[in-house]
Amino acid sequence: MSRHIATIYLPVFLLLMMSLSACASSATFAPTDKGLEQAYEPSKTQVDVVLQNMGDTGLTSLRGKARVAFSSPGNSDRGIAEFTADRKHMMAKVRNSLGIEGAHIVVDSDSVLLYYIIDKIAWKLSINDYQTRPEIRLRLPLNLLDMLKPMIESEKVLSIEENNRYYKVNLHDSSQVYLDRSSLLPHAIRYQSDLDDRFTDFTYDSYAELNGVSLPRRIQAVTADRKNRIRFDITELELNPENAVLMMSIPASVPIYRFKNEF
Repeated sequence: MSRHIATIYLPVFLLLMMSLSACASSATFAPTDKGLEQAYEPSKTQVDVVLQNMGDTGLTSLRGKARVAFSSPGNSDRGIAEFTADRKHMMAKVRNSLGIEGAHIVVDSDSVLLYYIIDKIAWKLSINDYQTRPEIRLRLPLNLLDMLKPMIESEKVLSIEENNRYYKVNLHDSSQVYLDRSSLLPHAIRYQSDLDDRFTDFTYDSYAELNGVSLPRRIQAVTADRKNRIRFDITELELNPENAVLMMSIPASVPIYRFKNEF
């Protein structure tokens, strides 16, 4: 897969499960778009035309805030995430529905750093640990900038199909990107995974233009087994912010634990 549609597994759901307070009402999610399942035929449209909105737009970083709703069997949680991200790094702060800050997270190309505010404890793990350790569940293929504005390089495209509503872009890694034929903006992305708890299906809607760039204001995702869902409703967004901070400050009194034989 292109590094621009990155499979950087982040502990967002570990944060949500530990940081968001349970909500009595269940989160609602849009139904599956039946248009995606309609028959496709090979498209004669040129790759560069189909991907004209999937290339470099000069968007290198962003800062924003999102309402987050998570739903799993027997559980429903809500909270607020404040985030800053570029193509290689991300920092996020998670608050529960009462506004209590629960955790900070910083991700780079090699590691994940978690700081739990209330517990006064921090963990640093390799990306590989988050990809492989069986006790860490509900991982997202997520860099927030890549999620909001995915990029596809033409050489990664295996084939393009179309129906009356969508282009289906088949990538060499077996991922599929569905683009609205009228806007050429992503409507859905499907990743391949053999693990049931991985978020594989993403849908995008409520697009708005900011500084000449069209970005979704709502993103929903579901795991391969269809048991777990999450929704991001973007409430604030700033593109290419000045003085973007992608580091966190952890008090000297807070211990930082690391897995053995890592780092």
